[in-house]
Amino acid sequence: MCSFSLFAQDYFPSNSGVIANNSNYTAFTNAMIHVSPTEIIDNATSSLWQKW
Repeated sequence: MCSFSLFAQDYFPSNSGVIANNSNYTAFTNAMIHVSPTEIIDNATSSLWQKW
């Protein structure tokens, strides 16, 4: 006769710890921006903002 006892750990992690506020900015320099099919801005700088 053989018996087994199994015990499991009840652990449910939460994401309530450290919260980082990241504000990521990216700049494109010397860009060619096509504003419309007929209007182009040469040597421009464009910036993007991403909230993670």
